[in-house]
Amino acid sequence: SCNGYDILIANTNLSIEKELEYLNIFKSNQVDGIIFMATKVTDKHIEVIKDLEVPIVVVAQDIENSPSVYFDEFQATEDITNYLIKKGHEKIAYIGVYEEDKAVGLYRKQAYIKTLKNNNIKINYENIKIGDFNEKSGYRLAKEIMEGEDNPTAIVAITDNLALGAIEYLIDNGYKIPEDIAVVGMGDSKISRVITPKLTTVHYHYKTAGRKSAEIILDELDRSIEKDKSMIKKVKLNCLLVERNSV
Repeated sequence: SCNGYDILIANTNLSIEKELEYLNIFKSNQVDGIIFMATKVTDKHIEVIKDLEVPIVVVAQDIENSPSVYFDEFQATEDITNYLIKKGHEKIAYIGVYEEDKAVGLYRKQAYIKTLKNNNIKINYENIKIGDFNEKSGYRLAKEIMEGEDNPTAIVAITDNLALGAIEYLIDNGYKIPEDIAVVGMGDSKISRVITPKLTTVHYHYKTAGRKSAEIILDELDRSIEKDKSMIKKVKLNCLLVERNSV
């Protein structure tokens, strides 16, 4: 690289055990610094991060006492939910993930609920479904929603992958999108541009997050040489609504 560092990439496939294993391998100066893309952050993660002998930057979660690059999840979810409301939707279901992932599971759910309340829309908690990140989860939860007593006119899926699963279920069961029901995702993944209909979603500035985290870790490495660790850098990035054809 132009800064003279080699990059070692450890892929954990969302496994907490693997994350902790790699952090423990890296922590005693096996590497100069760590950029950690976090999902669930447990007490064990915080313990390991606290004991690190090398600088770390956490990406996608705002961790106390650690440099972090994260997204304005509240604004992102508020924007996509308000978009549906402005289009005339009031019965809006929600497909999410476990709350231990604070950014994706907790903050997006809180923002969805708050946005409906701010618009005086009655919330049907039966239509708030929680699963995991895979497509099958989106399919199963859409099935539960549409087999329930109060069918929505729109579904907020908090990842594009979950939205894709929901769309598959709806198409399999004869629903037209967006005529019968609207579906939105979050993440603006490649899949959102190639499925039919193309998915209305939220774009996250992932490349900017990568650049910012690299800048911070290089800065941290300089500061660790100077022994000045007084300032903890935090960067919060906005997200962008991308209007396509699924609403």
